[in-house]
Amino acid sequence: MESLPDTVVLVDGAREACEALSTFGEIGIITNGIQQVQNRRIANSGLADLVTFVATSEECGHAKPDVRFFEYSVRMARAFTRPGTVVIGDRLDADVLGANRFGIDSCWFNPHGLENAGPALPTHEVDCLRRLPAQLAG
Repeated sequence: MESLPDTVVLVDGAREACEALSTFGEIGIITNGIQQVQNRRIANSGLADLVTFVATSEECGHAKPDVRFFEYSVRMARAFTRPGTVVIGDRLDADVLGANRFGIDSCWFNPHGLENAGPALPTHEVDCLRRLPAQLAG
């Protein structure tokens, strides 16, 4: 647990995607994780300058896909609107399903081309983060 945040490997295209998306709005990190670990991981990732808030399940007391976690998270945002918000995540059962339940758009990051056989319905899907800004703009 102590050394987990020390080794951060970004997914290819993550920095570029975040830079592009930050021109359209605020970037927050919402995670089913431990506050101290996530803060250190973000600091070590090289993305901290693009992230305006971090919401963790530890601090909230509820985890994705629970709607209460999303309610907690949007209170941290500067200017939340449902139509202007997209949850980007790699987990259908937490990220996408949580966005569905909260009534906001989602983008499933699916680099392995997995089949969606569950109840979560992503608004968008990308297999490469470099395609993310164009996908969301279109």
